[in-house]
Amino acid sequence: MNRQSTTTPAEAHQRLRTILETAFDAFVELDGQGRIADWNARAEQIFGWTRAEAIGQHSEILIPARHRNTYRRISGQLFASARASAGVGPGKPVRITALHRDGRTVPVELRISTVLRDGGWALLAFAHDLTERTRLKNALRERKLHEQELARAKVAAEAANLAKSEFLANMSHEIRTPMNGVIGMTGVLLDTELTAEQREYAEMVRRSGEALLTVINDILDFSKIEAGRMEIESFALDLRLVLEEVGEMLGPKAAEKGIDLVIEYPSGLPRHFLGDAGRIRQVLTNLVGNAVKFTDAGHVLAAVQCEGEDERQSVMRISVTDTGIGIPPDKIGSLFEKFSQADASATRKYGGTGLGLAISKQLVQLMGGSIQVESRVGRGSTFSFKLPLLREAEPGPAPVPITDLTGLRVLVVDDNEINRRVVHEQVSSWGMRYGSFASGDQALAALRAARASGDPYQFVVADYQMPGIDGATLAGEIKADPELKDTVFVML
Repeated sequence: MNRQSTTTPAEAHQRLRTILETAFDAFVELDGQGRIADWNARAEQIFGWTRAEAIGQHSEILIPARHRNTYRRISGQLFASARASAGVGPGKPVRITALHRDGRTVPVELRISTVLRDGGWALLAFAHDLTERTRLKNALRERKLHEQELARAKVAAEAANLAKSEFLANMSHEIRTPMNGVIGMTGVLLDTELTAEQREYAEMVRRSGEALLTVINDILDFSKIEAGRMEIESFALDLRLVLEEVGEMLGPKAAEKGIDLVIEYPSGLPRHFLGDAGRIRQVLTNLVGNAVKFTDAGHVLAAVQCEGEDERQSVMRISVTDTGIGIPPDKIGSLFEKFSQADASATRKYGGTGLGLAISKQLVQLMGGSIQVESRVGRGSTFSFKLPLLREAEPGPAPVPITDLTGLRVLVVDDNEINRRVVHEQVSSWGMRYGSFASGDQALAALRAARASGDPYQFVVADYQMPGIDGATLAGEIKADPELKDTVFVML
């Protein structure tokens, strides 16, 4: 059953009017005498005449004077063809030069047809403004030229940067050698008899030389990486020894600031791998050095975990946690960029090139790993990197123990809970029985109670720096007590 349309003629006319008014092209209707009979909003924009002004005027107001004869001939031919063949449908687009109300010309593209209106023929034209199309083409052409220029500039900049990096990489030995000579000979000078003033000056030269060498090393290492000249080696290494070497090297700096530097390597983890111990040590030195630099109280902990393993390799994560100043959230994203500092004043206050973390990130990536950071302002930071390391097929023989410590009692005294935890892991791996206390008073009471029970502690491991009774005072009291004087005392 066909449904009858309920659209009225008025509604149909309104719908058609809406379509014309929202069209992208100008709509112009001419009567049989060439006068403008209808005009939409787009025509107002393109030609400058309002609808009320345009309707009733001859269409020649839209044609430059020099083209009007040609326009009259073409429009006459169109009306003649319409009368002869009962209408003319839309033909091929015709490009003409139209005239704006203000006198400027407008290139347009016309699609023309005719329609019977009240017993006569009317001409319908849709005009598309070619100015915007030309403007768009020009913009696209300029954009393409700009992109080509940028591409050429990028290639040139990359070539220049590579040339610079290759030059610095080739000059590495020549730049480092004189500085090592200055530092070395200053060390020799310091071993001779000097006045106090001369020694002060020589020490200043040595420290300045070491600081300059650090800057040179950072720049040269980064240049090597950028030039693709950095090579990663693979030799047998003991990862625990690598961490301990870094701890021994930076321990004095931590001690100068009164903070604890703790190395935690659980006894059950694999230690022997194939990899580049020098580069791992370099990354660790940078991370631990930064942690010590930006920490004024508390501790720095370098801890190792195994995050997974298969028959051939282990994924080892090394984390460096501090209780320092922390990093603002908006600065974390740029930390690993070259010449970047979390604080613009950090270079003056703490020193450094801003290259250390960028170098560390690229070294870790060259070794097949990844690096990340977590931090809270005022609460400290944790930098961690994980590396896939091939386990050594036949590690060297384990050191022969000097004596069997199984079953012996050891008492650990340290106000730092992390230190106590690390020592606990170590002595537990040796089979020792363990007691842990945070102060000298508690330790003395525990030693005397254990002696009275008939199961005394054979060892005391104590931190030197503690509030209240420090390590030296505790050792003196133990040695002064006749019942405790035979207890072996180890000072941290």
